[in-house]
Amino acid sequence: MKAELEQKLKEKYPKLLGELSYFECGDGWYNIINKMCFLVQRNIDIQTKRDPKYYQTQFVQIKEKFGGLRAYTNGQDEYSSAVIDMAENMASCTCEKCGNPGKNRVIGGWWSTYCQPCTDEFTERTGKKEEKNEKD
Repeated sequence: MKAELEQKLKEKYPKLLGELSYFECGDGWYNIINKMCFLVQRNIDIQTKRDPKYYQTQFVQIKEKFGGLRAYTNGQDEYSSAVIDMAENMASCTCEKCGNPGKNRVIGGWWSTYCQPCTDEFTERTGKKEEKNEKD
């Protein structure tokens, strides 16, 4: 993810992302990550008003793995877990590069979630071909 997008997220969610050094995914998932952080932090803020000792979750890693979004924390409640699952599912059909609808593909032996135009651009630029995916 571009440094300016990473910085924007870290400024909006310092309690959640303060210890995170960087994001290991493309810009296309920015909106999904932003919404995930908003919902998780809002829930923590609500819970903290009820119980000042409520646990402040922190993300320790947010990355792409096998073409999907993975978000790891240092602990979370059921609500946060469900929000993270939702974000990971949304990313599985969102182009990691541009944010348009996409699908999980194998290109040059690597799993990626790209839309067709981003797939075409990547294969043209790298010379790597899209392989048949058993999910197709």
